[in-house]
Amino acid sequence: MNKTAIVTIHGIKWRAKDDWQNDFGDYLLKKKDNGFKVFHFRYGRVMAVTSWLMSSTKFLKLNSLFKSQQIKALKRFFKKIEKTFPDHDISVLAHSFGGWLMYELLTECEDLKFKNIVFAHCPIDSHIENTSFWNLLQFEKVKRVYCWCSHNDDVIGKIAIKPFGQNGFWGFIRFDHPEDRERPDEKPYGIELYNVFTKEDHSGILEKYRSKLFSQLVE
Repeated sequence: MNKTAIVTIHGIKWRAKDDWQNDFGDYLLKKKDNGFKVFHFRYGRVMAVTSWLMSSTKFLKLNSLFKSQQIKALKRFFKKIEKTFPDHDISVLAHSFGGWLMYELLTECEDLKFKNIVFAHCPIDSHIENTSFWNLLQFEKVKRVYCWCSHNDDVIGKIAIKPFGQNGFWGFIRFDHPEDRERPDEKPYGIELYNVFTKEDHSGILEKYRSKLFSQLVE
């Protein structure tokens, strides 16, 4: 049975010290189970307007140098882990804009494989029919995908496209299931694709739900 390499990806307002990645990493390293390793992908602090620029360039089908650089760097990061620890599956915890980068990587790179991916309040497509998650799960590129979302997330709420929203605000929703837009529950959608709804703000779950996040990454 393979061990697990846990990778965290931060959002835009990253801090070199006292950030959630360091705290979460310290929490994981205190676990007695030695069957996992912890890695942090950091692209540094960028302006909040970057998220708008990324969405605009994607909508207009324009090339983005920042996006291209970060996707390449993220792919190299995962490839290095695969090469260095071939007996480890890779699970990812991506928060906010970090989830956007992870989502873009999944749409562009078909030669990567992941165990579990946890999106924590991320500004990515909400309609599961519009994403690549179905194919990734069906072809076993990813074992499980989780979406943590909250109506109390002011950050994602401000950039959500109503009435559909985006993942970090509404969760995974389906075109033919209006109830998904009201209050997402934790439930599978045929294959292992889950919503986890809370009342937390944009970063609240990263501290309050560490134990559950950990279990979703390693199960």
